[in-house]
Amino acid sequence: MEKAPGLAAAEVTGVVFCGGMSRRMGEDKALLIHRGKSLLQHAHDLLEPHVGRVFLSTGSEERYGDMGLDCILDAEPGMGPIGGLQAVLRHSSTPWVLIVACDLPALSADSIRGLLRAVEVGDRAILYGTPETPEPLFALYHKDWLARVDAAVQSGRRRMTSFLGTDEPSNPDGVRWLPLPEGFTDLFANLNHPEDWHKFQGTTESGNTPDEAIEDTQS
Repeated sequence: MEKAPGLAAAEVTGVVFCGGMSRRMGEDKALLIHRGKSLLQHAHDLLEPHVGRVFLSTGSEERYGDMGLDCILDAEPGMGPIGGLQAVLRHSSTPWVLIVACDLPALSADSIRGLLRAVEVGDRAILYGTPETPEPLFALYHKDWLARVDAAVQSGRRRMTSFLGTDEPSNPDGVRWLPLPEGFTDLFANLNHPEDWHKFQGTTESGNTPDEAIEDTQS
């Protein structure tokens, strides 16, 4: 498959975060079917053209063996997404890791290209949003930031944004925040409850999936 332009695919490892228990949904979110394939497959297919290899972050045990993908397991159970990122950064053989949560089905290739094309010298984390409204589960992280993630975990700060410095007087050097086009805030709406899923299905059936404008913000 042809690799997308931007940050070289060989510099990026792709990881689908799918280690949650989906308790609020009542069934495994990763296996919900949208337009003929599971949300997990959708996230994989979204990443694959842009990265050297795709892994699954599945928490403390291997899952979804039928996909034929290697799983990266958390060092400690129960840490949540930040434990997954810690394991991913330790495991990665590339300088950059691109993570995508499996429950963000409104994303598309333009969203990824926006991240990859935004990287500049000195950047260590690229995210859409702001320090007040970040989307840390669809982002680029540099392997150099493993020490920051380790420090957050060791100090008991388990929020996914705790290592980004969003609670500090000024954000640390190396964090780049990308703006969303006006009116496209639903792009990163998580699917946590059955009603979220039903609402998303109704929106997409009406043809209102908001992604095409992302690339325009990076041009």
